[in-house]
Amino acid sequence: MPKVPGSCQPNLEDYYNKLRTEAIGIVFDNKKLDRLPVGDERIKIAKILEARLLWFDDQLEKEILKRFGPFLRIRGSRSSGG
Repeated sequence: MPKVPGSCQPNLEDYYNKLRTEAIGIVFDNKKLDRLPVGDERIKIAKILEARLLWFDDQLEKEILKRFGPFLRIRGSRSSGG
């Protein structure tokens, strides 16, 4: 198993759980949004959903590969040796 920098390893499970929680939240918020009529509650859920989507997008660009990269082997990448 590749060696992971100390700062990532202890928090990897917590980070995975956060990703999972936010992904589930996106699914539920989308379903909730579809059922709500136009109004304050719909606006509130739409803002929460937007924040989750922006957070996830940020994670895809910055954190996911940094944290999980040492465990991934992607064909054609420089780090995979192939």
